[in-house]
Amino acid sequence: MITIHASTIELNSKCKVETKKCKQKISSLDMLEHH
Repeated sequence: MITIHASTIELNSKCKVETKKCKQKISSLDMLEHH
């Protein structure tokens, strides 16, 4: 779970530079975290 959280933060920082595709990946990871 720590690995997932770390990758979410990593994607989040990249997301500020990139586009909506990144946000979709983050929301997918968030769903995995909550479930």
